[in-house]
Amino acid sequence: MGSIIAHEVFREIMEIARAQAASAERRESAEKRVALFKADLASAAHAPGITSSIESNLRRHLEDALDNQELSGDELSVFVAAHDALIGPEV
Repeated sequence: MGSIIAHEVFREIMEIARAQAASAERRESAEKRVALFKADLASAAHAPGITSSIESNLRRHLEDALDNQELSGDELSVFVAAHDALIGPEV
């Protein structure tokens, strides 16, 4: 089980973004980390509203990263992939 603490998950995604692997591999790793976060969050017993609050916190961290002008294009693409994996397909 991975962490469901938003800032820890974000830190892991930052590490993925800065890794030496190919861009596609880093994006896939970030998507997998978000999928694990969502699965762990769904299986955890929380009071009503807590799950959405934790997910919203990670979303805010990712959106802040998307606005970070100091990230390279490759790093930014990892955060885009993680954000898209978190919010799911738009309907």
